[in-house]
Amino acid sequence: MNKISGLVFMLLAVSCFAQDAEKGSPFVPRAVDGLARSQASIGAEARVREMETLLKLTTEGKALYETDEQKRTGYQYCRMAVGLAHRGEFRLAIREASKALFLGQSQRNEDLVAHAKRDLAISYSYAGNIERAQQYAQEALNHYVDMRNRQAVHSWAYKVLGDVAIRRGEFQKAIDMYEKSISMNDGNLRFFARASLASAYVAAGDPVKAADALKQAESYLDVLDARWRPGAETALQRIKGNLALKQGKPQEAQQLFAKAVTQTGGQEQDYQKFWALEGRGRAQVAQGDKAGALQSYLEALAASEHVRARFRNEEINTGLFGEMQQAFNETVRLSMEAGNIEAAWEASERGRARVLLDLVRNRVKLASGTEVFTDPLGKPVNLAELQTLLKSGEVLIEYHVLQARTHAWAVRNSSVNAATIEVSRDQLANLVESLRDAVRQQKPAAGPGGKLYDTLLQPLGLKDGEALIVVPHDMLHYVPFQALHDGNVYLIEKSALSYSPSASALAALLASHAAKTGRLLAFGNPDLGDPQYALPGAQREVESIKALFTESETYFQREATKQRLFTSAPKSNLVHIAAHAEVDVVDPLYSRILFAPEGKAPGALEAHEVYGMNLKGLGLVALSACESGLGRVSRGDEIWGFTRSFLSAGSPALIVSLWPVADESTELLMTSFYQNLSKGDARAALRAAQLNVMKDPRFSHPFYWAPFDLIGDWR
Repeated sequence: MNKISGLVFMLLAVSCFAQDAEKGSPFVPRAVDGLARSQASIGAEARVREMETLLKLTTEGKALYETDEQKRTGYQYCRMAVGLAHRGEFRLAIREASKALFLGQSQRNEDLVAHAKRDLAISYSYAGNIERAQQYAQEALNHYVDMRNRQAVHSWAYKVLGDVAIRRGEFQKAIDMYEKSISMNDGNLRFFARASLASAYVAAGDPVKAADALKQAESYLDVLDARWRPGAETALQRIKGNLALKQGKPQEAQQLFAKAVTQTGGQEQDYQKFWALEGRGRAQVAQGDKAGALQSYLEALAASEHVRARFRNEEINTGLFGEMQQAFNETVRLSMEAGNIEAAWEASERGRARVLLDLVRNRVKLASGTEVFTDPLGKPVNLAELQTLLKSGEVLIEYHVLQARTHAWAVRNSSVNAATIEVSRDQLANLVESLRDAVRQQKPAAGPGGKLYDTLLQPLGLKDGEALIVVPHDMLHYVPFQALHDGNVYLIEKSALSYSPSASALAALLASHAAKTGRLLAFGNPDLGDPQYALPGAQREVESIKALFTESETYFQREATKQRLFTSAPKSNLVHIAAHAEVDVVDPLYSRILFAPEGKAPGALEAHEVYGMNLKGLGLVALSACESGLGRVSRGDEIWGFTRSFLSAGSPALIVSLWPVADESTELLMTSFYQNLSKGDARAALRAAQLNVMKDPRFSHPFYWAPFDLIGDWR
């Protein structure tokens, strides 16, 4: 058996911490029998749903309250929750509201429970989780509320219910909820509820009532806190522009937005300029002026690169639910329609950088000597620069999913090919779901894998044997491309694959290649205080891996603590963690790997903590956070919670898992991977390991060999 001493890398093999929604009992996804494996995959989805239940939040609130060194009253926790929600710290806001919820329930204080649920509703609404927002807003209305507090609870609950309705396209229901909020609101909500009502009337196509609601909102501008007034004034200008567009007056709308472009100023100048230009672009599209619209969108993108990322709750509170990504999408669409392939590709790249900036929002502190792996405010790599990084036989394939179609690019060192895939986002999501269902239930996967192959790869004219670097987008983050099928063989049988968050990120990662050594730091089966959560298979896996290394440091059960990770990782070359993990769909920065607790301190390693580590000496991180892969199909951003943090901390590559893994096949795959890694190419090593597992009749289904992706530097 070869000892690994070639490429420096860090490996995190993390098992999913799943919950059986029906039985309420924990699963251990790293199971051996086929039924348990299927249940583990389905249980991962259940876990994502269950982690936000009222019982879970109350239990967490109790634990958080008991560990608070400074105990506060329930209403003080509510005030803290609202403040955190306004700053965009959604998970922290939910935690403070959970403490208030626990206190309210334990004290049988219905008024406090109502306040806590109101704050949960606000936090989930800001986070975009409209199902939970609706649930807690409705529940807040059903509790007894002291008459002195009735306005504070009911006005915001109805406002949240209106926001939920307008996001679902239920405009009349939104109008009804906003009017109920207006009937009892005070303070800042006197303006925001009326502005939201105006937006709802615009969406419903009632210009007369929209104009009246706008006048009412303007009359309450003076009651707003001074810090919110500039943004509120610009929001009203945008609503007026949207109203003109809805009335079929695009030229008037263009004039309104153009006026806003020249009026912007102050600290928010670039942000307000962005939205004014975005509105001007929409007005120009409505007039058929695609060239002018493209220019407006390009100017908007330039403005966005100077925007200091922060959460702006006034956007939601005024009923304006637009996302900055829409401007990037429109730039991609218009550039492709104009035949400008390079401009479309670069707009897609800039949009990916913006996603990272908006996720982090200056909420993390980087260790000295590390940096975010792609600088959102810097100049993204261009096509010519990218091509110099690719060798003969390598092709980078990049996707950008729009509502009506998907654009794709195949970049080689000597050519760039582009394709437009005329499949809607909803249709594409259905294809992805079909493959995921086949994988998790261990049904024949060649059929759905073949449909996705024909949709995503056939138009690009790929050649057998080419090494592929896949840059996914949107729900394509959930696709195991190695399991796509051309009608005869799986893609992995023809090509080695790796992935990257963006081409610009790849360029940065390839430039930060680490030194070569081979010291192992491994953690297996952390003791979480309950034997039901034990992972004996994960412990055996670590023990097997340890045998491959001449120098190692391993910790199991109670000794497997995150403090040992912090202490030893910077002086190690490889770190292997076999443990439970939880993905946080509300805020990916709070996704957790569960280490053993130390005293009263919880043992969970949260993704935002990783940014503070200095991992510049590492060459590869493999992270198997399975819940992120089999959660709901969304934009795919939450899948990068830990991935982004480890890349930013200095590791140039990772291995991640898209679904709960099985013990026996994973041990076989990892052992084969490590043996082949000694030859130096991580991408080829992973492919060889996957093919090795596939040859075993017990593990021929993609469920066993296809979960692992290599992200970043494979060299």
